[in-house]
Order: sequence, then structure tokens, then C-alpha cells
Amino acid sequence: MTKDAHYADLKQTLLQQIEAADDDGKYSEAQFDRLMQAIEDLRPLSPIPQPMDEQEKVASPWRTLFACFGPKHSAGKTLVHDTLLSYQSFNKFPAVPVRVTGLEQEIHAVTREYNNLAYLTAPDGATTAVAITRGRYDEDADNRQRYSVTFHSVELISQAGSSIDDLRRAFDLPEDQPMKVELKANFHSDVVFCDETLRINFGSVGGVYVLERLHHGGTSVDFTRS
Repeated sequence: MTKDAHYADLKQTLLQQIEAADDDGKYSEAQFDRLMQAIEDLRPLSPIPQPMDEQEKVASPWRTLFACFGPKHSAGKTLVHDTLLSYQSFNKFPAVPVRVTGLEQEIHAVTREYNNLAYLTAPDGATTAVAITRGRYDEDADNRQRYSVTFHSVELISQAGSSIDDLRRAFDLPEDQPMKVELKANFHSDVVFCDETLRINFGSVGGVYVLERLHHGGTSVDFTRS
């Protein structure tokens, strides 16, 4: 097998292991171990071994295919899961039950925006919104895979054009709840693998994430800016 064929085979194996989840998005212990091994097998072959030196190749919207969450309140949860709005907002929004239906991330190489997007369904089961946690990243001189991120605000916006008042009601929020709140939270995330279509991140609180590159203009970031 050629080097390129081996590389393509390892990528395909990882994607197959991600798809091996059951109908609820869960993995057996054996499936999870195989998935983690597939990540480790692919990791040393990253075409971009030091992403901080090639930031323009990482910059993009990305959709999360697999997430092994590090924080205690989310550990063991599947990508689609029930949680609290407070957990999606560094406790800046109330502890309202919500369902996470998808996760994305947007990185801009020039502005150094590093935003996390959580797609949420409200307690009414119908209203949808996006919680956008906005941050900016700095370099780590000693670790060229590391993005040192300071998150500075979180906001909740409607996906379907609902008014702010309707969004507050659907998410059981107080009438005076600000829909954008400032915060300060520092984390780091290591991009241990990246190519034209796939990225693997190891988070500072123990999370492991596999993401696929998207090809749209961005939801929280204007990628036309230089």
C-alpha cells in the first residue's frame, strides 16, 4: 500500500468508527476504544503538523462529527444531548433545559476569532437558536499546535428570525434577560491533526473532537474580511 493510500485508508477508518454509533449516538466500550485508536493512528500523519505556522489552512467554519466532552457535567454525553443553557453559556444564562442538536466552530486567521456555536432546541421542542461563544486566540511560542483562547462573550440568537421577546419566552428566560453577555474564560485547544477536510482537537479540559470543514461563508465570522 502506498503512503497516500494508507493515509486515505486511516481517514476512512476513523469516519467509519464515528458512524458506528447506535441510533442514540452512543458507542459501546469496544467501539469507543477503536475510535480513539483510529484518532491516534491518524494523528502523526497530519499534513499540517504545526497549525500555528499555517493558520490560513485551519481558518474555516467546521462542523463537529464526534465529541468526547471533558467537563464533568457533559462527560459521557453524545453529540446530540439534553443539557442546560447555563452549561452552554459559562453560567451567563439561566439553567433552562435545552437540547444540543449540533456543534460548529469558526476560526479566522486574520482577526483570530475563535467562536464556538451550539445549535439548540428550546423546552417547547420547536424553537431553535444558536448559542455563540465568541473568543480570540493567541499563539503559544512553545507549542505550535496550541490555540490559547480567551472567550469574551456569549449570545443567543434565533435560527428562524424569531423576535427577541419570542426567543425569551420560548427559552423560559426573564423578560429583561440580555441576549448577549460579556465573560472572560481562558482555555487552550491543540489542533493535533488538520488537512483539507478533517481536523482533530484535544481540549484543555480533556475533550477530544473530530470536525469536518464546511464550505459556506460563516455564521458568526465574516470570512470575506482580510
